Amino acid sequence: MRYFGSKVSTLNSILNIMPPSIKSGYFCDPFGGIGVVGSFFKSKGFRVYTGDILTFAHYFQASRISLSKTPPFKNLLSSLNLKYNIEIESYLNSLQPTYGWFTKEYSSDRMFFTKDNAGRIHSCMDTIHSWNVLQLLNDLEYKLLIASLINSADKVANTAGTYYAYLKQFNRRSLKRFDFSLINPEPGLSGCKSFLDDAQVVATKRHYDVLYLDPPYNERNYSRYYHLPETMALGQKPQLSGKSGMPQRPFPVTRFNSPSLAEKAFQDIINKASFNFLIFHYSGEGLIPHEMIMSLLSPLGESEVVEISGKGYTNKSTSRSTKHLLYVVKNA
Repeated sequence: MRYFGSKVSTLNSILNIMPPSIKSGYFCDPFGGIGVVGSFFKSKGFRVYTGDILTFAHYFQASRISLSKTPPFKNLLSSLNLKYNIEIESYLNSLQPTYGWFTKEYSSDRMFFTKDNAGRIHSCMDTIHSWNVLQLLNDLEYKLLIASLINSADKVANTAGTYYAYLKQFNRRSLKRFDFSLINPEPGLSGCKSFLDDAQVVATKRHYDVLYLDPPYNERNYSRYYHLPETMALGQKPQLSGKSGMPQRPFPVTRFNSPSLAEKAFQDIINKASFNFLIFHYSGEGLIPHEMIMSLLSPLGESEVVEISGKGYTNKSTSRSTKHLLYVVKNA
């Protein structure tokens, strides 16, 4: 899924700044997003704890991190008289489109999807929710199906990468036919966990070998930019308003989006968390000034800052490079 908080381009840089002595153990990513960093470190042999306050992001983390292989779907396969997981994909892709509220709101009224794709997404969404109501799915099976639906829908979304707005004309990717495809969980150690919870709660659940903090660094609220995936994850039929179809419901917020609260939020996490090695991934243009970050980190142990480059979010066809700051603290 396209996600403007993704750190795909910086993964190796994050890994390379870690001490050679830390090659395994518990890795915590409490601002986990769609699980890019967490699944990467799971693949490197860590037991990962990850979290987010957005439901759809939590479902991605559960699919990629809590699971290490595709679940058996025993009850569902038995009910549908199917034998293999791959047949679930075929079943969902064979459904006839449902032209209801989803199509009206996100295709006819707002061009997020073509009419046919919106109808197919709606059919899949209704079917998965009905399976859950009938108790044909366990918790992780349900989360995997919903995350896979959102991921598949994003591949044909008529957007520049977020759902804050749609394009004026259907682009090439949006004209492709919607195809439901299961997300592949990241193989790795058992005991990896994902939480739908505040970052401070996740960061203080246990002692971590590595605590990786990647909070929002400005006032941009991700829950508004990804309101449509969140609606799909919540299984709601909300009242919408405005050109972008913003749902009329409370939006999850973090103190890191607030100029007056971000500094205290950061201080609370680092003072209450227990770790051997801390990585604070931030921007030189963030709400918390560099000098303040260094003054808060210095009492915790040997600290330094490393500047790296990565691809930044853009709504153009070519990506742009942006500077990232990795503040590191060795506390062992």
